[in-house]
Amino acid sequence: MFIQAIKIDVIKKEVYGLQINGNLEGLYSAIGCDNVECIGLNRGNDLWIDGEGLLRHPQPPRFKLKGYPLALTGNGLVCGFDGEGGTIGTTLTVQAVAALVTFLGDEPDGQMAGLDLFQPLIEVLEQGRSSLPVQPDGVGAECNHLVRQGDNYGETCLVCGSVTGGYGYWGEGSSECLHQWASMGGDSIFEICLYCQRTRSKASHSPIKGDKGSG
Repeated sequence: MFIQAIKIDVIKKEVYGLQINGNLEGLYSAIGCDNVECIGLNRGNDLWIDGEGLLRHPQPPRFKLKGYPLALTGNGLVCGFDGEGGTIGTTLTVQAVAALVTFLGDEPDGQMAGLDLFQPLIEVLEQGRSSLPVQPDGVGAECNHLVRQGDNYGETCLVCGSVTGGYGYWGEGSSECLHQWASMGGDSIFEICLYCQRTRSKASHSPIKGDKGSG
């Protein structure tokens, strides 16, 4: 199935729409890699990047995403996702994505738009903490988890380090799963966690008998 995506092309230094195959191979082909990582943009769209971009030699050009604390290496691809974790067409416009992107080109290592690559990551993240908006009810006032990164294991806030889904990014944030439930199908009465595969009844929210999911 082909879906609508938006490519951040660091070679052409352009942001444009394109149709891709909505599977993992389609992501690989569009980005130009064989390993991907995911950065959450909002509740309906993700940015996919080369998971090994920093390991490549020579280094591909980079880009900066407004609101994200680190420069990103190589091409990016914006896609949407559904309630079951499937990749679908993006709901964003090319203009909206382009407004968030600044191409950095081929700056020398460690000097990307004033960012020292060798500065401890925690210091970089702490610099962005004070600019985060405070929630009206005061809950999570110290961090609103606006900058998150995730994979098949879970999702972690890059500013405060809190696990926001599953076991955290790379599965290193928690020994227990912070479940994110999705329907198991149109007429199904069950839901499944997108990370640990635990199942439960939609009506009672009780685990299914015999289920071996963790957490």
